[in-house]
Amino acid sequence: TPEFRRVAIDVDILVGLGHFFGSKFRAGVLYAVFEQSGDREALELSVKMYQKAREYWADFADRAWDVYKPDITIGELDVIRGHWLDRLPAIDADIKLMSEKLEQIQNNTTKQPDNVQLAIQDALGRPIRTVSVCHHLQSKHFNAGEPLDIELSIEKAVGSVSLYYRHVNHAERYEKAEMKITGKNYKATIPADYTESQYPLQYYFEIFEESGKAWLYPGLTKNLMGQPYFVVRKI
Repeated sequence: TPEFRRVAIDVDILVGLGHFFGSKFRAGVLYAVFEQSGDREALELSVKMYQKAREYWADFADRAWDVYKPDITIGELDVIRGHWLDRLPAIDADIKLMSEKLEQIQNNTTKQPDNVQLAIQDALGRPIRTVSVCHHLQSKHFNAGEPLDIELSIEKAVGSVSLYYRHVNHAERYEKAEMKITGKNYKATIPADYTESQYPLQYYFEIFEESGKAWLYPGLTKNLMGQPYFVVRKI
């Protein structure tokens, strides 16, 4: 049916976008490793991951060319109108610049430092998420114009904990507050002037281990389900 075909092509495009960004993010991390270390292999792998991302993009964009209009307009800026195929020239220009830089760098047979090897492995792999039991009693409501205390306890020692919060308004960015440890609990306060708002509040926690690894709470579950933040509404 037409309804099924519409859903099928959109899901196909979403899957392609997921593969594209998965590869492009890895390309970006590897490029950052190259910038900080000068390691040629990191740049070479970055180019390969970007080329892989390009293949994903071209594949789903080609399948969408006769399904969607050539100029889908969702805003006045160039980047939020047009067709997926219109993005390929910019992607190709990126890859060309990176490839030219790669050609200018000679092969280096010197053994990579351990931290560079580890960074490359992490960028290409699927790191296992750290898991630890956390306890947080979410407030049911908050009073506008009054500070909101947030508390979190973790069942193992960690390096630091940060609270990220914002109004439930996608035009805003998250605010960050370092949480202070008191006994076994970490505490922070969303200030009164911030709660003076018509919007509910949403927040989550970023936990850093002593090793430098970081994870989020509540985050997504292993099956990528669940709500990765808490929401509290004003009275």
